[in-house]
Amino acid sequence: AADMVMSYRSYYNSLIATAIASATNNVGTADVDMSVDDFYDAVFELELKSVPGPYFCILHPRQFADFQESLRAEGGATQFAPATQQMLQIAGQGFAGTFAGVNVMLSSYVTAAANNYEGAMFGFGAIGHKRMIPNPPIGAGTAIAVRQDELLVEITRDASKGLTEVAGNAYVGVGLIEQDRIVGIVTDE
Repeated sequence: AADMVMSYRSYYNSLIATAIASATNNVGTADVDMSVDDFYDAVFELELKSVPGPYFCILHPRQFADFQESLRAEGGATQFAPATQQMLQIAGQGFAGTFAGVNVMLSSYVTAAANNYEGAMFGFGAIGHKRMIPNPPIGAGTAIAVRQDELLVEITRDASKGLTEVAGNAYVGVGLIEQDRIVGIVTDE
């Protein structure tokens, strides 16, 4: 059952990464490491389109490492606020912290094309998702169906074959709802 949950989460994360890669408005420079300027350019683009905050940013860990390296050269009062243990308990694995009021998430599922990672920054209403689980079968006989939040786990037993089967099913879709609410961050791998 735990493997099913992990597989579902992996699939869901890959769908989000694929959706953000389809942003049509991009900042950053192909074949150049991510910088603080790229981050600010993304914020600027969202502000120009009047996208209400808070903003969220999904980056590949390599993009984030390059961003942090660039951040070391910056001066002034702006600083990155790394995630605390309490923040991780609330936001979950992958939450890196905040910078300039933007919540930064890391994901190794961020896609790459032409040797460039395709992260993104967005506001509410940019990405939509729909989740559905099938109803448990009626009159399943020897099947046991457990309907969880997002998965239907079914266990069946065929004693004559000495076979116990465990199957998990869920349906999910992710897509961009409004292109004006997202900015792609395309930088070197």
